[in-house]
Amino acid sequence: MNGTTDPAVLKRQEPASKERPDGSRDLTGTRKMAQFQSFNHNENPAAQDRILLEMGMKYAIGRDCEIDVIEAHKWLNIAAIRGNQKAERMRNQVAATMSKSELAAALRCAREWMTAH
Repeated sequence: MNGTTDPAVLKRQEPASKERPDGSRDLTGTRKMAQFQSFNHNENPAAQDRILLEMGMKYAIGRDCEIDVIEAHKWLNIAAIRGNQKAERMRNQVAATMSKSELAAALRCAREWMTAH
């Protein structure tokens, strides 16, 4: 993670994306699957927490992908639930930029991921 990135400077940008049925965005052109596949469920918890935080940061600031607040919130929320305080602070910052429908979609995505894993 780049130490010069200030998460308080998250800017809301609308990426070119496909809309989901609930009106939220799905960034089909990103490398989501490659990132997900890099998450090894057998790694130690500290490494898992770092990966979750990095994924949330990636979508929050648009590092190598379009900004996606739903994905950012999802990954930061999962990391926060696992006890990562930095992820909790960042999740709250991202949530402050989201509409109610985006927040609902992000919470649903996090719940689905946690149920499956």
